[in-house]
Amino acid sequence: MIAILPAAGKGSRMKNISGEHSKEMLELGRHPVIWWVIQEAKLSLPDSIHVVSHPSKRDLNEYLAKEFPEVKIGWQTEQLGLGHAISQVVDNDEAMVLLADTVLLPAPSFQGSAGKDCWVLCEEVQEEVSGLYGMIQWKSGPQSEVQAIVEKPKAGTSPSRFAVSARYFLSAEMRLFLATEVRDRESVSKNGGKNSPEIGLSESINKAIQCDVSFFGKILLPPIQRFDCGSADGYQSALNHIEDGVQL
Repeated sequence: MIAILPAAGKGSRMKNISGEHSKEMLELGRHPVIWWVIQEAKLSLPDSIHVVSHPSKRDLNEYLAKEFPEVKIGWQTEQLGLGHAISQVVDNDEAMVLLADTVLLPAPSFQGSAGKDCWVLCEEVQEEVSGLYGMIQWKSGPQSEVQAIVEKPKAGTSPSRFAVSARYFLSAEMRLFLATEVRDRESVSKNGGKNSPEIGLSESINKAIQCDVSFFGKILLPPIQRFDCGSADGYQSALNHIEDGVQL
């Protein structure tokens, strides 16, 4: 198993806080956000850790090269979606995917969670904020198989109260499915087709489920909390949490 940390996004929501710096380099306690996510990844004992960055994110890339020389850096040079970013790590290994701007505290270990089936981490949220997330549609109730991920549903239409929470496990079969999806979409786009080359991960998961790839929901439970440091509110909440003495 490998770990993939997508970190190529521009971080537009955080420009008023991060300025010219990458959002993954925002200070959280005595370390940048990316440090916390890498430490979490290590707890699951992956064979290797890959950060998918962008060449323009010099502060992030230089920090990784200096502080984590064992981490492999890949590139997503165009903003073509999360599915596309993951596919830039070219191998057939099963993979943990940890969004690099989201911190879980205390950090969980997903060692032993690998297997032939895929899963997505999810947490229960209030109905009024369900339109901000990809929401889980279950086949037969929480922690059963996932039937679909519904992206940012309109008010009152969410299929459940469980939101996708920035961590995924993708089997080797799913990695191959995703790579094929990216390759086919790029081919259509280059040949003048109308399809966008952008590959969203939720979209790809839904297609894979229709092709009999099994996905399950793994529910985030206390005391673990999720902090989206790609948003101002989430980052402030993480700062407050760290100041309260919470450790990795």
